[in-house]
Amino acid sequence: MRILVASVIAALSLQTAWAGNGIGVFGSYWNTDDFDDGYGGGAKLKVELAPGLCFEVRGAYYPDLTDDEDDADIDLEVIPVEGDLIVELAIQDTACIYGGGGVGYYFMDIDVEADGEELDVDVDDEIGYFAIAGLEVSVSDAVALFAEGKYTWLDIDEVEVEGETISVKEDNELNGFGANAGLLIKF
Repeated sequence: MRILVASVIAALSLQTAWAGNGIGVFGSYWNTDDFDDGYGGGAKLKVELAPGLCFEVRGAYYPDLTDDEDDADIDLEVIPVEGDLIVELAIQDTACIYGGGGVGYYFMDIDVEADGEELDVDVDDEIGYFAIAGLEVSVSDAVALFAEGKYTWLDIDEVEVEGETISVKEDNELNGFGANAGLLIKF
């Protein structure tokens, strides 16, 4: 624990010319435990709080996380709205590595078809958590490219099927690794 605290203090005390603020867009991949892999896109706003410490707000859209069972086709749409704190460490004048974690609110919509019939199913929106680590490389004073790995912890706890609420803690986890890559306009 002492090493972690000392590392964070050292990273925060580094004085670099790194521009910490920016707005970016990214392509996204998410490999969930109980649903198929999903592809989407998103945007993020990055605000520097102190040298080496940034706050990000990000949103994404995954239109089709599917789970095709033998007797049902399940299509899940997820819109994460997330906030995180990241610690940056400059490794060159034009590059930095970063890591951190955050919390998100995940808007979800589900379509279920069983035996050729559409079911009336509603899924609750959920709160989840994530850890993130990445690399940001400046290509100019105003533009950077970034790539990041992300692990999300997210469970679907309840669904409403034909008006009846059902607890579904098993086989409905969206935990999993993801990756984002994109462009950041720095200011």
